[in-house]
Amino acid sequence: QDLQSLKEKTYYRIVILHGGVETYRLPTTEMKRLSRFLADAGADLVIWHHSHCFSGMEEYHSKKIFYGLGNFVFDWKGKRNSDWNFGIALDLEFCDQQILCTPYFYQQSNQNAGIRLLNNDERKIKEAEFTNLCQLIKNDDLLEQKFQNFACSKRNEYLSALEILPGKITNFLRRKGILPSLLTPRKKIWIRNLLLCESHRAILSRILEK
Repeated sequence: QDLQSLKEKTYYRIVILHGGVETYRLPTTEMKRLSRFLADAGADLVIWHHSHCFSGMEEYHSKKIFYGLGNFVFDWKGKRNSDWNFGIALDLEFCDQQILCTPYFYQQSNQNAGIRLLNNDERKIKEAEFTNLCQLIKNDDLLEQKFQNFACSKRNEYLSALEILPGKITNFLRRKGILPSLLTPRKKIWIRNLLLCESHRAILSRILEK
C-alpha cells in the first residue's frame, strides 16, 4: 500500500530488504515471490542484504531484483579466501524513468581490512559466477532443489539447538552424530508446524524472547 501511494508522489522507488540465508548464494523461492510482489506493487528496484556473500539478479517486468550484494567491510580471520570476501557495489543512474544498474566487483577484508576493486582476471571469474547465479535464479525447481540440499547440510546444527538436553558437550556430540537424537518423528512434525504456521510461530517467538 505504501508503494502504491508513493507511486503518485515519487519518480523512483527502491526497496532494500535485510534478508536471505547466511553464507548461501541463492535466494529462496519465498524471497523470489516476495521480490516480484514488491515489484508489482510499485518498486522500481529491489535489493537484498544479509547473506554475507553476493548472489545473482533477475529482471522482472523491466524491474531489476538483486538478491544479495555481499559484505562491504566485514573483517573476519576465519573467513579468508571465501565467498565472504567478495561483494558488489551498484552504481545507479536515474534517467528517463529508468534505473540503470552497473555492478562493480570488489574484494573486502581478505588479507587486509578494507576494499579494493578486482583486476581484470579476478573480475572475469566473479562475473562468470554472477552470470551462473542469475541463470539458476530463473529456474524455480532448481532453486528449490539447491536450497533443500543446503538445508540438509545444516540438519545436525539446527536440530541440536532444539534438543531436550542442552550443553556444549551434548551439542557437540549430536552435531558429530555420536549421540542419538531425542526428537521423535512426531515431535519433529510438531516443531515443523510451530515454525510454518504464522500464529504458532508468533507465539513461539514471544515465548523464546522471555
